Amino acid sequence: MSRELRSILVAIVAATGCGGDDVALEPISIGVVTPNTGDLVANGRNQQEALLLAVEEINRDGGVLGRPLALEVRDDGSTAAGAVAAYAGLVADVPVVLGPNHSAGVVALAAEIRAAGTLTISGSATSPAITALDDGGYFFRTVPSDTVQTIVMADRIVDAGRHNVCLVYRNDAYGAGVAGALRARLAGRGVELVDAGYDPTGPSLEGVMDACDPVLAVPDPGVVFVTFAGDGRLILDSAAVHGWSTASQRIFIVGNRQQPMFDALSHIDAFEHAICTAASGPDPQSTAGLRRQRFLDRFHARFDHPPTTYAESHYDSAYLAAVAIEIAGSTDDRRAIRDALGLTSAGPVVGAGDWAGLRAAIAQHGQVDYTGASGEVNIDLDYGELLPPYYVRLWTLEDGQIVDQDVVTVTAQ
Repeated sequence: MSRELRSILVAIVAATGCGGDDVALEPISIGVVTPNTGDLVANGRNQQEALLLAVEEINRDGGVLGRPLALEVRDDGSTAAGAVAAYAGLVADVPVVLGPNHSAGVVALAAEIRAAGTLTISGSATSPAITALDDGGYFFRTVPSDTVQTIVMADRIVDAGRHNVCLVYRNDAYGAGVAGALRARLAGRGVELVDAGYDPTGPSLEGVMDACDPVLAVPDPGVVFVTFAGDGRLILDSAAVHGWSTASQRIFIVGNRQQPMFDALSHIDAFEHAICTAASGPDPQSTAGLRRQRFLDRFHARFDHPPTTYAESHYDSAYLAAVAIEIAGSTDDRRAIRDALGLTSAGPVVGAGDWAGLRAAIAQHGQVDYTGASGEVNIDLDYGELLPPYYVRLWTLEDGQIVDQDVVTVTAQ
């Protein structure tokens, strides 16, 4: 955890009495597995700021079970092994864990989540492999599987008339999952795919784009990138050196809506007007989109910068954790906390940011229909999956800057 974020957390706990009692109440600690180092450090900061905003709002309106919330953060180093170590250092002492925020970390944790029997929620782990994860029924996510993004991306590839496409992807739980789902979506649609999977932990990424060279010589070429920010910067610059450019080909990017990555490119002009997708909240013109916009406004006012992708899903994960503990009426009965997640989409409807309203509904009805910043946030208790509708953002680059274009609503996987 950065010094700044640690200071914010201390201030949250120290300043919150929750109930007007002069005696400071012991906070309820929520575990957070997050990348504070490694390729995903920017994602980790985004996650923690979204969680901190939720915790501040909850504590300001009375806390959970009359006690303040606190976040107990462990760095996973952006690796699967780091996620396992971070989780092990947390899970015995907290009633809920939020994270990991990357798919490889979640997949690596299946046995640990199952053994711990502790509600674990991720706001950004999107691999399709997680759907069938043997986690004992304790892992949930507030984002859809990447199969949803590939529905939209496959249509864009076909609409762009690309018949020969090189698929560049991290060969890990995230990248391989996206690649597999995209292959399935493009099957029988007249698109020949050349595989360029790579080991993100290998000694060098210099040769990754070599596999795509033959595609440049055939009609209607395109390339799809499924990377993180650190490896993505190196691979995208390498692609430009190999001759890939939106001036003559079509470039598609799944996820990775990270302005710092593009700022660091030496050949940013090659990616002007690329066709890109990312997970998103609802269309701003909808009722759900207004909730998201209010969240964005609160986030910007609190941290003096806009959030990046998945912030609203992380924020909602904190609220769901708080609601589950409040409904269960305990921090010790972990099965009751897990089961209470099934009561977060029933009863009176209360929107994101209204913790006082959520508490009142729970006190009266024992359940509440939480409508989040990221959408409806209805969770399938049997499979741990977010239920539709889902939202995918279309975005591109103009003069090197990320420009959002539209939000596509997807009603089924």
